[in-house]
Amino acid sequence: MRASDGIVKLRDDRRGVSTVVGAVLVFGILVVLLSLYQAQVVPAQNEAVEFQHAQAVQSDMVHLRDGLLRTASSGNTYPTSVALGARYPSRIFFVNPPPVNGRLTTETVGGGQIIVDNAKALDGETADYWGGGEHTFASKSLVYEAEYNYLDDSPRIGYENTLLYRNYTSENATLIDARPTVVDGSEITLVALGGNLTEGGSESASVAPRPVSAPYTEIAVTNASKNITITLPTALPVAKWNQTLASEYDTDPNDGDDRHLLAVERTGSGAVRLVLEPGTYTLKMAKLGVGTGVERPGAHYLTEIRGGGATVQVGGTERLVAQVRDRFNNPVAGVSVNATAESGRVSPTSATSGEQGKTAFIYQAPDSISDASETVNVTASYGPNQRQTVTFEVRVVSAGGTGGSGNNPTFDTFTVKDQSNGSQARFEVHWKVSDTDANLDTVEFHLRRNDTIVDSTAVNIQGKSANDKTTLTESDGYGKSYTIVGVVTDTQGNEAKRNTTDTAGGTNP
Repeated sequence: MRASDGIVKLRDDRRGVSTVVGAVLVFGILVVLLSLYQAQVVPAQNEAVEFQHAQAVQSDMVHLRDGLLRTASSGNTYPTSVALGARYPSRIFFVNPPPVNGRLTTETVGGGQIIVDNAKALDGETADYWGGGEHTFASKSLVYEAEYNYLDDSPRIGYENTLLYRNYTSENATLIDARPTVVDGSEITLVALGGNLTEGGSESASVAPRPVSAPYTEIAVTNASKNITITLPTALPVAKWNQTLASEYDTDPNDGDDRHLLAVERTGSGAVRLVLEPGTYTLKMAKLGVGTGVERPGAHYLTEIRGGGATVQVGGTERLVAQVRDRFNNPVAGVSVNATAESGRVSPTSATSGEQGKTAFIYQAPDSISDASETVNVTASYGPNQRQTVTFEVRVVSAGGTGGSGNNPTFDTFTVKDQSNGSQARFEVHWKVSDTDANLDTVEFHLRRNDTIVDSTAVNIQGKSANDKTTLTESDGYGKSYTIVGVVTDTQGNEAKRNTTDTAGGTNP
């Protein structure tokens, strides 16, 4: 056989061609399938990851808002973890884009000022500060934004003025949570936010609001010469505020219901003004801080807590309590307050405000006075301004002094124990009364909030002295400010009064 015959036979052998062609076809199909998976399945799965993250971060922002409001109402810090970004599932053969990055920052909207105008405090000493003029408080908003790779039109989630919203533009914002809002019946709640916060990346960040002026201290205010107005910095249009406050609009100011909003007005770029009808309101304010650069407000005014208007016999004593407050009406500790008396003595002559901003002094009436009774002014102050000074008017009566036709009765003991819990405001008054020359007749106790009696009781008594304890309550009053008033009357019509102020929360005044 010739060599050429063998070569021809090898050339004619086609047994391996089908295997190679099959492998090439399989590889090609695999490449096509992988390409389709990369082009269609991976984006769909990653878009689902982004959608789930968008839902999760919205829930985180709801919790952050709740934490801010709980901090404002309690004075405790409630940290919240916010999932700033998201990571896609790990893939061996496929390619993912970079992780989703998000940013949570503080922003100044409009002029960045909450403005309260024409509000006048019912309490005379507090009115030295809240006298009907304009009060401004700097405040910022919190804004979250994400850089998604698949979801279109990533929304901003914003917190401002107790509201949480989601928007693509300011006009199509959607309210996520508006409970409670700035105006709720006759309550006004203002929470200012300060500090500089910038958190970014794909991991979670913890946000811990600091109660730089909290919890709220309620004060009662009414309109001065004009209607009370509240101006708020906002990224939302008037239409959204009207939607939020729809249930607060008073269509008939004479119907006596608990709706008091008259109008919401645009006051320029980035601000709206709420106009309230004439009346009495409970004002609650707080300042919170996030991030760095948080400034704590200092002492701003002094007000009376108890002792003013008391009646003291010559040589007797009366406990006087003042409270140092900041611009948000909340207590300030560590302030030295001095006290003097026109006659008699006061001790100590200087005291430092405690954790609740309170300073206590004991006034001792003189041993004798020229008339049957006289009014003595006891002054406490920590500065030269009128708002930094409190004057207690104490009525001193002599042994022969008369209010009716004999000596006034006296409160020998007037101790209030705060037993508030759950949602109920509860105060137990331990009292002892006496009279030197007439029989006692009645002792009455009133629980007042916003200058309105919400509970009262009267006890018939006899003889020259009596003692007992009396309980005053109001449902859903926990955290609200009250004045507890006691009035004792004898059979000749003479009377004596005692009072103290406390915020229902379990801490004795």
